[in-house]
Amino acid sequence: MQQQGGYIPVTAMYKIAKICECPPMHVFETVTFYSMFNRHPVGKYHIQFCRTTPCMLCGVDELMQRALRYLNIDMHGTTADGLITVGEMECLGACVNAPMLVVSDYSNPPQYSYDYLEDLTWDSIKKLVDDLRAGKPYMKGPQRPDRVVSMPAGGRTSIFFKEPPGPYCRDLDAKPEEKK
Repeated sequence: MQQQGGYIPVTAMYKIAKICECPPMHVFETVTFYSMFNRHPVGKYHIQFCRTTPCMLCGVDELMQRALRYLNIDMHGTTADGLITVGEMECLGACVNAPMLVVSDYSNPPQYSYDYLEDLTWDSIKKLVDDLRAGKPYMKGPQRPDRVVSMPAGGRTSIFFKEPPGPYCRDLDAKPEEKK
């Protein structure tokens, strides 16, 4: 249902309950609990900042407030042109790359995309907003040039560029490695 317009109105929740043969309250509870479900119309691009502890410790609140001022909207508000809505979301599950946000792209229904932007700075958020306004593609994933996916900044720390030894039992003739 959300794929049809970016949100799930109450009338759709009743329809979902009927299709699933469950009490409407179960659908209402699910939709109101999970922040990835929108209960109201949102802009073409829905930017949601992660608000859990790792992101908060890395300064997401200040970044979010600056973004709201830059867009001239309040939390959960949409820009006057209907392009961008800003909200918040619980853990996005990539805490090593905090602070982060997700961009829900509703510009090409029903082919929506949900992209993480990680290692945020004010410059990367401003560039994201400017790119969205200009209709240009934006950089997805880590925003730091020295980070590869979720590898720690500065490179690997626990697996030093070699394959770990496999269990010796896969080769029946092999013996276990000596412990050093």
